[in-house]
Order: sequence, then C-alpha cells, then structure tokens
Amino acid sequence: MSRKSIVGLTPLMLAFAVAASAGRSDVQKDKRDIRHDKHDIRHDKHDIRNDARDLRSDRRDARVDRKDVASDKADIKADRADLRDDRRDGDKADARRDARDLKKDTRDLRQDRRDAKRDRHDIKADRRDLRHDRRDLKHDRKNK
Repeated sequence: MSRKSIVGLTPLMLAFAVAASAGRSDVQKDKRDIRHDKHDIRHDKHDIRNDARDLRSDRRDARVDRKDVASDKADIKADRADLRDDRRDGDKADARRDARDLKKDTRDLRQDRRDAKRDRHDIKADRRDLRHDRRDLKHDRKNK
C-alpha cells in the first residue's frame, strides 16, 4: 500500500474505531442501568415489607392503647367512687390514698391518650409510606 492510501484510510479507520468504542460503552451503560433497576426493585420490595410490618405493629400498639384508655377510665371512675365514699365516711387516710390513686390514674389516662394519638399519627405516616413504596415499585417495574 502506498503512503497516500494509508493516510486516506486513517480517518476511516479512526471513525470505525470511535463508533465501535461508543457502541461498547452504550452496551456497558445499558447493563449498568439494568443492574441499577434490579437493585431499585429489590429495595422497593424490602421497603414495602418493612412498611407493612411497621403498619401492623402500629395498629397493634393503637389497639393496646385504646384498651389502656378504657381501663384507665374505669379505674378513674372507681377511684372517684372510693374517694366519695371515704369522704362521706370521714376516713381521711383512705381518702388521701384514693386521691393519690385518682391523680396517678388521671396521669396514666393522659399518657395513654397521648400514646394513642401518636399511634394514629404513625399509622397514617406508615400507610402513606407504604402507598408511596408500592407506587415506586410499580413505576420501576413498568420502566424496567
């Protein structure tokens, strides 16, 4: 081959080499994107499972707190009746003890109501997170 023909073919060979390397990088990029998509889907599934577990736990806590509130209300009602009876009978020591129990039960009721409110808030947040994670999984699967 003459020097002119080699010089004439050099740009052509260079163009083919650039195209081949660009094609190879596209394939590598596609493989990386697929790997990342699989990773996203797997993590979305884990997020859904964890959020569902949190939601069940918060519902269980809310149910327990509702029962605690009901029992605290019954305790307060009984303590008020006992305090009323002790005051009527003139038994000051028992009246003081019943007043302390009433105060403690009132504090417990306030705390249990606060816990129940917090649990309702947690349930709402977990439901929202679960809904978002399910939407993300659906979106990731569709665009896979």
